[in-house]
Amino acid sequence: MNLHDTIDIHESAHGKISVGMGDDGEQYVRKTGRFDKSAIRLISELDSPYIAKIFEVCDNEIYMEYVDGQVLTSNNASPDKIYR
Repeated sequence: MNLHDTIDIHESAHGKISVGMGDDGEQYVRKTGRFDKSAIRLISELDSPYIAKIFEVCDNEIYMEYVDGQVLTSNNASPDKIYR
């Protein structure tokens, strides 16, 4: 999957998260770096409105659905806020 007009929204020693437009005109999120592929493949099989859909898993990249809204952090991700 190719993303155009990407914007880096987070970068750490574990990788980078970017947002950009796909060839189909939809917005996607790309995460690069290290991750557990078997866990990501398992998560990609879930169908929940509370989990971003994972569209593609490559060697060093994951492409997932872009969901507009507030970013969850350790400061605002308490279970009572997530499971409403």
